[in-house]
Amino acid sequence: MSEKFPPLEDDAVTADVPAGEEETDFLKREAELLGDEFKTDQDLDYLQEDKHDDIKEFEDNYPELSEATTEAHATNADDGEDDFGEPQSSSGPTDAGRSEVVAQWREQRVTEIAERDEAERSAKERLQEEAVKHMDDFYDNYNSKKQQQLEATRAEAEKFLQQRDEFISQDNTVWDRVLQLINEDDADIVGERNRSKFKEILVKLKGNEKAPGATRA
Repeated sequence: MSEKFPPLEDDAVTADVPAGEEETDFLKREAELLGDEFKTDQDLDYLQEDKHDDIKEFEDNYPELSEATTEAHATNADDGEDDFGEPQSSSGPTDAGRSEVVAQWREQRVTEIAERDEAERSAKERLQEEAVKHMDDFYDNYNSKKQQQLEATRAEAEKFLQQRDEFISQDNTVWDRVLQLINEDDADIVGERNRSKFKEILVKLKGNEKAPGATRA
């Protein structure tokens, strides 16, 4: 039994505790040690009454939020009236100023968006114009260069045909024409082949109408 019932506190401490609280603490300690083994209906009623007292004390100290809010609104409503019963709106100027600031901000925001859209539109149009101009310049240069190349090729072809006709229509021998096609100033040795002897023969055949094969066209 001594294990279930711990020794009581000293008399000095016990003397300071009221009789009702000492009895309550003792019963609680017994209930914790014994559990439900020796619990009676009277104990249940006593504990339930003690529980109700604790709940009532808590509710008195901490009222419900809805009640506190209602009281706060009622207090604010009372404060909003002057001595003559006229309502006083303390948040009116503040709300008006805030609304004006918001309206100015929205107006400024709309203006900034419009300016940005206009700048983007102008930049897009300018870019498109530059792109069209670059394309036009490209095709103009291409067509111009193409036309110049065609004219140069046509001129070279006409010149070649004219030189051919003049070469064929010469009043000379075949060896004379062969000698015209050979550049006498070229090197005599090309690819380890000596062409000096061939040039000497052509020079000797030049103007000789009696040379073998020296026929006129």
